[in-house]
Amino acid sequence: MAGTNIAVTGVSGFLGQRLLPLLDANPAVERIVGIDVRDPARRARKLTFHRVDVLNADLAVFLRGVDTIVHLAAVVSPLLDDALMTRVNCGGTRRVLEAATATNVRKVIRPSSASIYGAWVNNPVPITEDAPLRPNPGFLPAILDAESERLVAQWHDERAGRIATRLRIAPVVGPGAHSLFAAIVTGQVPLHVRNVAPPVQVVHVEDAASAIAAAIEHDLDGVYNAAADGWISHEDWQALLPRRHLPGVPYEAAERMLHALWTSGLADVPPTALP
Repeated sequence: MAGTNIAVTGVSGFLGQRLLPLLDANPAVERIVGIDVRDPARRARKLTFHRVDVLNADLAVFLRGVDTIVHLAAVVSPLLDDALMTRVNCGGTRRVLEAATATNVRKVIRPSSASIYGAWVNNPVPITEDAPLRPNPGFLPAILDAESERLVAQWHDERAGRIATRLRIAPVVGPGAHSLFAAIVTGQVPLHVRNVAPPVQVVHVEDAASAIAAAIEHDLDGVYNAAADGWISHEDWQALLPRRHLPGVPYEAAERMLHALWTSGLADVPPTALP
C-alpha cells in the first residue's frame, strides 16, 4: 500500500475523527484528503482539508490522485425531514461514486449499519452477511443504508478491478457516541417494551475505526459485519444499565407514545425505530 492517498468524506464526524490518527500514523499512507461541511476538531500532519458539501461541490477536483475513498458523510440518526435525509445519504453517495469514476478511484469503503438486516423475530442469531436485507418498513436510516450499499455494489460491477467494501457496523458505543442506537443500547432511551428480550451486540468506536483502517490497508472486497465477538443476553444487558423505574409497556402503547413525541418534536426516537 506504499504511497496510498486516502480521501475521507465526513472526516470531521464521530468516526472520521477516530480514523484520522490511525491513517496519519500509518507510514504507507502518503496523503489524506478530508472533506466535510465543518472543520475537524482534530487535525493530522498528512491531512489536506476541504470545507465543502459532497452534494454541491465538484468532488473530482479534490479527488485527483486518490486511490481510496472512505465515504462517511451521512446522517446517522433519523430526521423529521425524510427528503433531506434521503438527499444527504443517497444523493451524497451517488455524487461520491460519480467523482470516483471520473478520477479512476480504485477502492470505495462505505460503512453502513447492521440495522439494514431489519429487526425480525425469525432473524438467525448470530446473523451473517448472507442474511437477506430486510429493513423495517418506514425506518429510513436502514432503508437508505441498503440503497447506498446497492449503489456502491453497482459502481463495483461497472468496471473490473474495483474494490467495494461495505461494512455493516453494530451500534457504536464509546466516548462521544450520540447516535440513536448508542442511546438505546446504553439505556438513555427510558422506554421498556413489555415481554421483549432481544440479545444485544455493540462495537467500540475505536474498533469500528480500526475495521475501516483494515479495509484501507487490505483489499476486502464485498460485505463484512463489524461488531464485538459474541453478544450479551437481554438480562445481562439490563443488569449493566441504571435501574429502570418505569414499568414495561405493551408494544402498541409504546408505538403510540413515540409517534406523539416524535411528531411533536419532543423526542429523537421515531416510532419506526421501535422494532
